[in-house]
Amino acid sequence: MVNMEEILTIFYNKRTKRVKFFCSGKQTLDVYGDEKEDYEGIIDFIYVPYDPFITANKDYYKVENGKLILDREEVE
Repeated sequence: MVNMEEILTIFYNKRTKRVKFFCSGKQTLDVYGDEKEDYEGIIDFIYVPYDPFITANKDYYKVENGKLILDREEVE
């Protein structure tokens, strides 16, 4: 069984594919509470194994085809 602290939920912008934020454990768009419906059109999420490099460098990642990939192009 996987410990929830070993999982990151990565939330990303559907259009730009850029990572917006992350949290430990398995989360859903329910983190947005009563604004969930508003965010469903622009934000999606995936689960990945915890990696401190990801948490320290989220701006260097994007999500392509449901996979987190390192993309060193900095976002302004």
